[in-house]
Amino acid sequence: MDPQHDADSPPAGSPTEPATPPAPERKWPRKIWPLWRAGPIDPRTVATALLFVLLAALWIDTRQQIHDLQQQLIRKLAEADNYNRESRQIASQARAPRRGPAKIRSSPASTRAE
Repeated sequence: MDPQHDADSPPAGSPTEPATPPAPERKWPRKIWPLWRAGPIDPRTVATALLFVLLAALWIDTRQQIHDLQQQLIRKLAEADNYNRESRQIASQARAPRRGPAKIRSSPASTRAE
């Protein structure tokens, strides 16, 4: 017996060993991932795409914040305008002569004649 072979395992070329084909290499379905056909994607391309997505997200967030600030400014200006109108109305009422029912004064001469 050969010292290279174990007693329990038959030699590699023996007819008692069943012939198993090698397992096929698993690949991604080409229909789902068409970008993988040409090989691996360049890391610079991935980094550029991620940078673009990040910049787009920041741009959208910034636009939303600017819109919120504009709405707050509009609201505060409207409040200030209402306060200013009320102040002007109160000031004009304070300056205007009082227009109430006119009191008729009787002259001292007319009261003596009676």
